[in-house]
Amino acid sequence: MLIRFIAHAGFAINEDDHLILIDPWFRDSTLENPLIEGINRKKTIEFQIPPAVDRMEDFSPDVILLSHFHVHHAPFNDVHTLVSNSQGRVMLAHPDGYANKIVTNRFGHFADITIRPTKHRESFVSGPFTITALSHTVEGHLAWSIKSRTGHVLHIADGAANTDFTINALHAYWEEFSEIRPDIVFLSAGRNSLRKEGDDKRQIIES
Repeated sequence: MLIRFIAHAGFAINEDDHLILIDPWFRDSTLENPLIEGINRKKTIEFQIPPAVDRMEDFSPDVILLSHFHVHHAPFNDVHTLVSNSQGRVMLAHPDGYANKIVTNRFGHFADITIRPTKHRESFVSGPFTITALSHTVEGHLAWSIKSRTGHVLHIADGAANTDFTINALHAYWEEFSEIRPDIVFLSAGRNSLRKEGDDKRQIIES
C-alpha cells in the first residue's frame, strides 16, 4: 500500500495499480479565480496550507471517496476532472442523503461511472481494498476504513469530540471506533472552531 498526501484532507492510496482518492482537492483559491464551487453548488473562498504540489491530471482513480460535501472536501471541478481522467470508469462513493440527486445530476452523464451513496457500516470491495463507511459526530459526514492485505487506513474528516461543542468529553459515537485497529489514522482538523452558515453569513464560534 502506497499512501500519498495531496492537500488538506486529501490522500491517494495505491496498491496493485488500483488507486483510491479520498477528498481530492488539488486547486485552491487564487486572486484571479477566488471562488471554488463544491459538488453541492456552494461557492466559497478556500486556501490550502500547504498547497498541493501534485497535478490532478496525473491521477486516474478507480475509486473516489468523499467524506462530506464542504467545498474543500468535494470540489466539483477537481472531482469532475478526475472522473474524466478515468474515462468514467470510476466509483464515486459519498454519504447517503440530501446530495444524492445532486451527485447523480452532475456526474451521471459519464457512461461507466458507479455512483454509490453510502450509509453507516456499509462495506464494499474494489480491487485489493475493502472499504467501510462509518458515521461519526457530525451529521452528513463519513469516516472511511480502507483495508488491504498490506495495511489498514482510517480517514476521519472534520470530526468533533462531541455533538455538543460546549461539552469537553467524547460522545458515545466514538465508542464504535474503539474496536478498529488501523495502521494509520488520518485526522483532518475540524471543529477547533465551529463555523455555522446561515443567511449567507459565516459565524465562528469558539469551542
